Amino acid sequence: MTVRKKRPQKKSAAKANHVSPSSHKSQPAITRAMLRQATNSRYFERGEGYFDAGLVHALKQKDGKVYATVDGSHPYCTTLWVADGTVEGTCTCPLGQDHEFCKHLVATGLTWIESQVAAVGAVRQKRIEPDDIEAWLRKQSPDHLVETIMSQAMTDNEFYNVLKFRVAAEQPAANITEMRSVLRQAMVIDDFVSWREASDYARGVDLVIDRLKAMADKYPTEVLELVEYALVLWEEAIECIDSDGEMGMIMDDLLELHLDTCQRAKPIPEELAVRLFYKYINSGWDIFRGAYETYGRLFGKAGKAKYRELVEEEWSKLPRIKPGEKNDEQYGRAGKLKGLMQMFAEQDGDLDALVGIMSRDLSEPYSYLNIAERYRKAHKHKEAIEYLDKTHKLMYSMGQETEFKQDLLAIKTEWKRLRNFIKYVERRK
Repeated sequence: MTVRKKRPQKKSAAKANHVSPSSHKSQPAITRAMLRQATNSRYFERGEGYFDAGLVHALKQKDGKVYATVDGSHPYCTTLWVADGTVEGTCTCPLGQDHEFCKHLVATGLTWIESQVAAVGAVRQKRIEPDDIEAWLRKQSPDHLVETIMSQAMTDNEFYNVLKFRVAAEQPAANITEMRSVLRQAMVIDDFVSWREASDYARGVDLVIDRLKAMADKYPTEVLELVEYALVLWEEAIECIDSDGEMGMIMDDLLELHLDTCQRAKPIPEELAVRLFYKYINSGWDIFRGAYETYGRLFGKAGKAKYRELVEEEWSKLPRIKPGEKNDEQYGRAGKLKGLMQMFAEQDGDLDALVGIMSRDLSEPYSYLNIAERYRKAHKHKEAIEYLDKTHKLMYSMGQETEFKQDLLAIKTEWKRLRNFIKYVERRK
C-alpha cells in the first residue's frame, strides 16, 4: 500500500513556500491549464502527487522565473517561466535533461499557484481526503447515490463503460456482445492518439482489463474469449497511437491474463493449440510468440503434437528461395514458420533436418554462412568448408549488387575467420 506523506495542517505548503509581496515584480502568470498543456496526463498526475505530499521546497521568484527544489529519488532543482503564453521550464532530473516537462516541474508550478493564492489572503481549508468522501457517501440515501452515480456516468464515458461492464458481468454468457462493445469503446481509435493523450487512453483500457481480471475466477471461459478479442483490437490500435510504453504494458497485461485464464478455463488442448498457432503466424506484432513453450503444460502431448503438425503443414507450402531471389516474407509469416521449424529440429538434435530447413531460403550470402557455422559447431568441418566456399562464390556473383555491398565486408571477414579456424583444427588432428 502506498503511504502518502500528509501535508502539515497548521503550516501549509503555501505558507512554508510563501513568496513575499515585495518580490512580486514580473510574476509569471502560471495556471493549471498551462501546466496541463505543457505535459502529458501521466506526468501531470504524478506532479500533483508530489505537490500533495509537500515535496516542493525553497520556492522563490526572481526576474519572472520561479525556482524550487523538489524531493524525488534525489533533490532536483527546477526553474519555471512563461514565454509567449506558454509555461516552460528546466529540471535537473533525467527527464528534464532530455527537455521533457517532468512531474517535478508540474509540482513546482502547482506550488507556485498555491503560494499566489495565499499571498492575496485566501485561507486554505483542510484537504478533503478519500476517507472524508467515503464517510459522506455512507450518509446518503440509496436514491441520492444512484442519482449521483448516473449523473457522473452520463458525462464520463470511462465511468459509464465500467458500470456497463459490471452489469453485463452479472450474466456474461448472455451479455458477451455488450461486453465486446465496451471493449471496442475503450480500445478502438477512430483518428490518432498523440503521446500527450496516450496515458489517458491507456487508463481507460486498464479500467476494462481490471474488470476482466475480477471476472476471471468465476467466468474464465467468457473472459478468455474477451481477452482474445481485446488482443485483436490491440493490434488495430497500436497503428494509431504514439505510445510511450503504454501499449506494451497493455499487451503484457492481456497476455498474462490470457495465460492465467487458460489455466482456470482448461480449454481443449488441441483447440487451444490451433487457435494460438494461427494467431501467432498471422500477427503483425508477434502476439503469442513462444506459445509452444509458454502454454506447453496446457497443450499437453496432444496439443503440442497438433501445434507441430500445423507448423510442418504450413512450412511445406512455402517455396524454396534460390540465391539472389528476394524473400518478402523473411521477417513475416515465413520467418516465423522457419523459426518454429528450427526450434523443433534443435529439440530433436537433428542437424540434417536443421540444415534442410535453413537451406529453404538461400537468398543471401548469410544463409550459407549460417549453415557453415552450424556444421562447425557440430565439428563437421568438411561440410562447413563446403558451405563456406558456397558463401564465397555467392558473394563474388553478387559483388556488384548495391543492396549487398554493405554486408559483403562483414561476411568476407567472418568467412575468413571460420575457414582459418577450421584449417587450424584439421591440422591439430
